[in-house]
Amino acid sequence: MTDYQDVEFWRSRITDVPQEGPGKPDNGFEKVDEAYKRITNFHIRPEDKVLDAGCGVGRFSDWFQDYVGFDFVPEFVESAKELHPDKTFLVADFNKTLPFKDKEFDWVISVSSYQYCETNELRRVAKHVLVMNYSNPEEYEILGDIYGRKSYALESDSPNYLDNGNMQETIDFLCEHITPDDTFIDIGAHIGCVFIEVMDRCKPKMGYAFEPTVETFKQLKKNCKRNLHTPYEVVNKALMDYTGEVDFYEASWGSPSNTTVDRFEGRIKPKKFPCVDLNSYKIDGKLVIKLDAELAEQKIWKGMSRHIPNIKAMTMEWFNMAMVETNLERVEFLKQIRKDGFGIYSIDNRRKAISDDDLLSSGKLDLILLPCNS
Repeated sequence: MTDYQDVEFWRSRITDVPQEGPGKPDNGFEKVDEAYKRITNFHIRPEDKVLDAGCGVGRFSDWFQDYVGFDFVPEFVESAKELHPDKTFLVADFNKTLPFKDKEFDWVISVSSYQYCETNELRRVAKHVLVMNYSNPEEYEILGDIYGRKSYALESDSPNYLDNGNMQETIDFLCEHITPDDTFIDIGAHIGCVFIEVMDRCKPKMGYAFEPTVETFKQLKKNCKRNLHTPYEVVNKALMDYTGEVDFYEASWGSPSNTTVDRFEGRIKPKKFPCVDLNSYKIDGKLVIKLDAELAEQKIWKGMSRHIPNIKAMTMEWFNMAMVETNLERVEFLKQIRKDGFGIYSIDNRRKAISDDDLLSSGKLDLILLPCNS
């Protein structure tokens, strides 16, 4: 078994490693680096001071203005200095005390090295630690707070899930309406990006997160356990208008496409998933709901009819284009929403109500639903 903490193992690779990095022909790293750069660009500001833990030959050094890299293999550090003479590199071991002051850096970045190191020392020297996965470049987590806004240790298989469309606007809207006496329900919670921040910021008396996909649910459960200290329940079932089993279409290209509606023209065989209706839950008091269930919204609405009078605010995805493709009853659904007493607004323009004509001619919108008497 390879001992990745053995300097001799890495020293034996010194003839190969300098060829790794952006711009090198046929090295296989271009797509990997694209993913890493997309992640770092999203989180790290140009003026931030960055420490690269386990920097190797400095592959990422040119991405940052204020950069320091360290590695425990002296030959790597020497190569890094030759390849990037304008940057600072030194020999150090992240399993020992690092030669830096407390919070000297804005960010530590670490690729693959993380699984072999102690994070306490990295957390000591930086405000935030960005850990990226070598075997799955789209997977990463952040430790620390970001620019006055708390961040959370979220395990994810894609950075897109951590900033998807109007996610922050949705979170802020939900938080404006939730009080400690309310219950928050996240339908289509995915890995918990919205659920965890809303629960942590608002601390409602109870929260429910529904996520039917097994692997995604595992991440959701782990993320909630890491980050939440208020009462909540995570449910590995699809929400529908009945309790039992439902045909569930699980897309191989990503869980945000998973759905109880056959929109795949026979390319995907459905599996039987457990399902439940919200009416079967006894929930007292006012509710705030996020509903993002990939075309199952209409059936979920029918299955929560008992709770409709207690909803004080809701966000909902309106995927009109896909609803047309799958012949869903869009007009009837809108009639029911209006009949139940809700005004419909766009998350982008909360002051202006959206007409049914605009909804029926749209592509995809993130909506706000508010009781007309609110």
